[in-house]
Amino acid sequence: MTSLIKIAVLLATALLISACSHRVPDQLRNTLRSYTPQSAWMTSRTNDAGVAINAPVLLRIFKDEHALELWKQKGDSYVLVATFEICKYSGSLGPKKREGDRQAPEGFYEIKPHQMNPGSREWLSFDTGYPNQFDRYHHRHGSALMVHGGCSSIGCYAIKDGPMQDLYAVMRDAFAAGQKSIQLQIYPKRMGMMSDLSGEHADFWSQLRTGYYEFERTKKPLDVDVVGGRYIINIH
Repeated sequence: MTSLIKIAVLLATALLISACSHRVPDQLRNTLRSYTPQSAWMTSRTNDAGVAINAPVLLRIFKDEHALELWKQKGDSYVLVATFEICKYSGSLGPKKREGDRQAPEGFYEIKPHQMNPGSREWLSFDTGYPNQFDRYHHRHGSALMVHGGCSSIGCYAIKDGPMQDLYAVMRDAFAAGQKSIQLQIYPKRMGMMSDLSGEHADFWSQLRTGYYEFERTKKPLDVDVVGGRYIINIH
């Protein structure tokens, strides 16, 4: 393979894994940061919570509060280990419906190891898994909907570089220890009894609120199905 062909292959690969962008990357990505050990701060938070450094992970996002929660397994339930500020997300409250609407998704998603993106143009990132089965049922489409570093977004959730480094390392180590997938719950806001669920998304949000209540009750990953285009939360 000639040098020119090698360069072309590298640039094409970088384009495919660029987060929240359809522009050609202007430089090759640094994947070495994906191997950085968990920080002393994160290790301290983990120890304070009484959980293993590579324990299974669960994530929750609250748009209105600009918050991303990191939960880790402790015994047969999960405990909150850290909350990261969402520096920037795209659009307003409500689900993503189509490519190019600059709207960040809401719903219940699964992150698998292949969705981790060490070559992101935004420090590090992972794909949310949008569109999922629910989105596809409703003919919703889009691609490269990520959680990433930096503080800009055209459809993604940005949490700055340092927090992204911490979050990525925790997820990486959980996968390495055998976790098959990480549940990502994305809500428009914290959905207590007094939450306003009116407007065009009221029915969709009521489905999400069922999941919110179930997790608040059990502190365990949700058992989610999609039936007839609706999220069904199986209660145990």
